[in-house]
Amino acid sequence: MKMDIETKLKLFNSIHDNQGIYSGDIFGVSPQENESYIQYFFDNADDFLDALGHRSPLITSEYFQHFHNFIFRGHADSRWLLEPSSVREINSKNKWSQVSCDNHDDFIRTGQAHFNEVANFSKFVIGADRLGLSVEREVLEACITYSERISNPISESSFFSIGWPSDESYRLLALAQHYGMPTRLLDWTTDPLVATFFATKNGKSESISIWIFPQLLLDLAKLLNAVKVIHVPKIDNMNILAQSGLFTNHIFVPEDGLKALDQIIISKINEHPMAIDALTALSLKPRLFILPESERHSLRRKIHRMGIDWIKIEPSLNGIVSSITDDVE
Repeated sequence: MKMDIETKLKLFNSIHDNQGIYSGDIFGVSPQENESYIQYFFDNADDFLDALGHRSPLITSEYFQHFHNFIFRGHADSRWLLEPSSVREINSKNKWSQVSCDNHDDFIRTGQAHFNEVANFSKFVIGADRLGLSVEREVLEACITYSERISNPISESSFFSIGWPSDESYRLLALAQHYGMPTRLLDWTTDPLVATFFATKNGKSESISIWIFPQLLLDLAKLLNAVKVIHVPKIDNMNILAQSGLFTNHIFVPEDGLKALDQIIISKINEHPMAIDALTALSLKPRLFILPESERHSLRRKIHRMGIDWIKIEPSLNGIVSSITDDVE
């Protein structure tokens, strides 16, 4: 028998009772609670790095005699929101946009961002097939049909309807993203050092940051249909393997406008009293670690000495070339 959402939430709260995540000070840094996340402002690279490792009371929060699991995402600018590339304003009027759109809100609400992603993905899949790469038959047929529909209005396909992307599409969508195509996916990693690498790779902001999402929060959000967590096969995507990568697809209705992932999840939770109880009792809000730009280079040197460099992150000739020009020392 299929359980309703309230029954699922009641079971979730019962199973995870008293398994909360640490919510206090970390190496003398006090948490500052916001509506959809909890932030910590660190002033030096040493404490920031330690806060991500085995000495951290957050990372070592106990969960049934083990530890809680987290996923991480590094931002080279702490002002960046958890918005996927396909819906960012910059991609509403550049080479990735089929039709230039001057108003970003219209770009989202009218479905133009969705159209751009589908059109670009179709071209990517058809091109991959031309190269003889492995492509799921259903996905290829849908992309060909979609391309024909653009030039022939009589042809129709429901593959790219509101249910897009299908489970069969995620492998190729992730591959397209790793080659630079904007998609609705957000990259994450289970390795905090990988997130640190991406947070420190540019120096054009006042501060850098790392987002930390508890696995329990994702589990709760999935119950509410607020997010989909995607694991794709690593056999044909060495970057995902090297980066311990995974993806999220946060679910929103274009007509309602765009929200960042943390905002979508918390707003969904706020619709259900029992979900609010779980969020509060278990301290499940995402954490945001912030570090001044002045400490970025020091932090990058530290992880470089731990073997976290371009060759580790991108195990290819591209990674070697990037490592040559990476100003670390």
